[in-house]
Amino acid sequence: MQITYSPTLSIYKTRRDEILSTYLPDLNELREKAGYKPMSKKLLAIKCNQNPFLKDDGELENLLKECQNKRSYSKLFWVLPRKV
Repeated sequence: MQITYSPTLSIYKTRRDEILSTYLPDLNELREKAGYKPMSKKLLAIKCNQNPFLKDDGELENLLKECQNKRSYSKLFWVLPRKV
């Protein structure tokens, strides 16, 4: 019995990119329902990087998981800076 392993390339460059891409569709869906324009992944990444508490991938993922479970991203926008 021979086991072969073939690695698959990820479409994400970093773990942070994967986190943002996972939660962005839900975030944009709720923004559009509220009457706001959808956010790009680049803008969300810039805003997250401006907050010193969200520079760690674990903290960002925990916050986004909590927001997704509650189906409310208002806590995220409270933490993010207003102007870029």
